[in-house]
Parts: sequence; structure tokens; C-alpha cells
Amino acid sequence: MTARLSDPLVVTTRDAGSWWKRAVDSDGHGLYAKADCTDMCPELRSIRELAVYGLTGMLDAVPVPVGSVPQPSELETLRARVAELEALTPAAIQTCRKCGAGYTYGEPCQSCVFKARMAAEVAARGERPVNRLTETFMPVGSLRDEDEFHLRHDYRVGHDLPETGGAL
Repeated sequence: MTARLSDPLVVTTRDAGSWWKRAVDSDGHGLYAKADCTDMCPELRSIRELAVYGLTGMLDAVPVPVGSVPQPSELETLRARVAELEALTPAAIQTCRKCGAGYTYGEPCQSCVFKARMAAEVAARGERPVNRLTETFMPVGSLRDEDEFHLRHDYRVGHDLPETGGAL
């Protein structure tokens, strides 16, 4: 049901109790609960029941018609939003969108710069850096073909160590 316009929103009784309008009964009369009540289901009383305590004050709200407020145009709204975004200052540390590394705002990402420099050097040489390192430090191993059963290994196992009598 809808509330009547004549029902007050707040009622004050002689015992300094303040009652707020919380619900409406089936006839459209307001039902009031104590203002300091925090229960989920407070005890509700009608205005007639509250009159027994003696009413000392009532607070009403009168509906006021709202006039039309001029709405800003879409262009003005967008311009205001652009000005707001331009006023924002970025954080000092940014996250690179390519590699996810952190970098200082206004400077290039050092991780991406390093990767680009390495890629340029490798492309200029036309070879993989792993092959060059292998040929430099292990010339015999790089000349040897891969054996059929992959039994050869470049690392020492327990019986190959000098402490156990193995070869150097």
C-alpha cells in the first residue's frame, strides 16, 4: 500500500521517545518503530497507539515537484572526462606490456631493449650463440658426431671422478 501524505515521518512522544515511520498497514496508515531500534523486526505501532504516550511533536515531509535540470550534452561530458584523464599523472613505475617487467615511466623498458639488442647481434652473425660457445670451449666435442645410442655424455658421473680412480 502507499502511505498517505498526511502521515508524519517522525513522531516524538512525551517520554522523549522518537518514533520513525517504518511501514504502512493495509489501510495506508503509517506504522512507527523506535528510532534507536536495531532489530530486524521491530515492534511497530500506529499513530493512534502512540497517542496514548502523548504526542509532543511530528515531522512531516512535503513532496516538492522537481523541475527539469538541464543535462549536459554528450560532447561536454566527453570533454570533461578527457580533461579529467589528462590531469592524471602516471605512476613512477610502469609494467611493460610486452614482457611484463617493471620500468621507470618515460624511459624504455631495459629488458626489451636488451632482448632487441641481443636479437640484432645474433641476426648480424647469422649463427646461434650456443654453437659459437660450444666450438670455442669444446672443439673436440663439437667435431664428434652423435653416437647411435646416445651413450656419450659431457658430464662426469661418480666412477669418472679422480677421487675414485677415474680418468682426469
